[in-house]
Amino acid sequence: MAPLHCESQNPRYVSVLSPLLAAAMAVGAVMTWPVLPWLLPVYALGFLVAAAMFGGLRVSVTSDRLVVQLGVFGLPLVRIPLADIQHMEVVEFRPLRDFGGWGIRYSLRLKAMGYFLRGRRGVMIHTKAGKRRLVGSDDPLRLAAALAGAGGHGAPGT
Repeated sequence: MAPLHCESQNPRYVSVLSPLLAAAMAVGAVMTWPVLPWLLPVYALGFLVAAAMFGGLRVSVTSDRLVVQLGVFGLPLVRIPLADIQHMEVVEFRPLRDFGGWGIRYSLRLKAMGYFLRGRRGVMIHTKAGKRRLVGSDDPLRLAAALAGAGGHGAPGT
């Protein structure tokens, strides 16, 4: 199914830090293996997480769902059927104050899960099940319009 909207958040810090962190995990595993072999699973998990992040966050809207994926492997983080969206709104947020930083985070203040690697704007999605998801975007009006058009929800913010 061809996407109606695609965008990516891949800031330079992710492109630099993810391979460095993966390399550090690999070196740590090799160096500690003879002394502390039980740490190998910890290093392996760290390596996989760091490697998975390379490529940033990708958001796509198809005719029936919103998908948020992580990294070049396309690890699916969120799949929201458009039929499950009750309403949405374009919002400005403060990553440090609202979520404690950038990334994949939960906000007690907003009672929402957030997916963003840069910026301060996004689309807050309210599902029929009562869940709230904030998807960061460099062009949140375009993302909201794609969601509204594909899902038949009318104008964003309704």
